[in-house]
Amino acid sequence: MAESKTKKKVARPARPVVVPVGPVVRPPTIDWLTLIVPWGIGRDYLRDAEDGDEFEPVQERLETMAEAGRCKMWRDASSRYRVQTRVTLPGGAKVLVQFGAKDPLTLKGAIRIDFNPNKLGEGDAQHLHKFIRRAVGKSYDTHAGCDCQPAGPGQRCGARRAR
Repeated sequence: MAESKTKKKVARPARPVVVPVGPVVRPPTIDWLTLIVPWGIGRDYLRDAEDGDEFEPVQERLETMAEAGRCKMWRDASSRYRVQTRVTLPGGAKVLVQFGAKDPLTLKGAIRIDFNPNKLGEGDAQHLHKFIRRAVGKSYDTHAGCDCQPAGPGQRCGARRAR
């Protein structure tokens, strides 16, 4: 009898599965960052706003900046903020800035900034601060809308609560 020309397959032993001991540490990935600025919120803001709408000048400034091409502005009825703007920074990053809390008693801030920190270029943060300062006015530079400056970083003043 003639032998078969095909080779018989021999089963190899299975390779052992290597399971890492403990958690696998990978570099962090931050896709989106949200900052809430504590401006224009709380009972003091509502008491001051009884005389007139304090957000009205901010809204007018935002409309002027949108007409000048510094931002794109729209309103979203489902949002917790009155006005949404999209700002394109010099480095090419696009930032969503929302102004005016619809419910200043429950929200932590009346300015919400959403952006991707990985796309920020040199000078983009300064440009964003200038944009917000133009929109909000002098109250952006003061500490949470009060008339004094805090004594140091991380310290809060009691001027608004003392009234």
